Amino acid sequence: QQAFERVEALAREIDVSTKVPNALEGQARVALARGDLATAMSAVQQLLDYVGDGDPVPSAASLVGTEEHRIRMTLHEVWRRARDPRADAALVEAHRALMHEADAITDAALRCSFLTLIPENREIAAVWEQSVKRG
Repeated sequence: QQAFERVEALAREIDVSTKVPNALEGQARVALARGDLATAMSAVQQLLDYVGDGDPVPSAASLVGTEEHRIRMTLHEVWRRARDPRADAALVEAHRALMHEADAITDAALRCSFLTLIPENREIAAVWEQSVKRG
């Protein structure tokens, strides 16, 4: 938690705006791992306030240069645990953005690697598949 807080502070101090959302996402993820939903929700709200595009789920444009897939997946997980209705929208957007990138990869082996070897991409695909099965 402290490491992500320090990254956030440094990113703000040296004005590296793409690292602030990543640090806030990390804080939310660590809080979830500790079972601290209130802190996770606070970090998510700070992230949303920082990217500030007014959408319930940050747009692709507001997350340029960040770890956008990881951010969307963490938003989904925090909101899912909080029973927040935005959880489904975050998953839909995570899957849409992932598939948009994957569809641009014409080499089948590279596309498969992109979807299966990057942990957050693999997680998005798995959670999406589970949600489709549940209906």
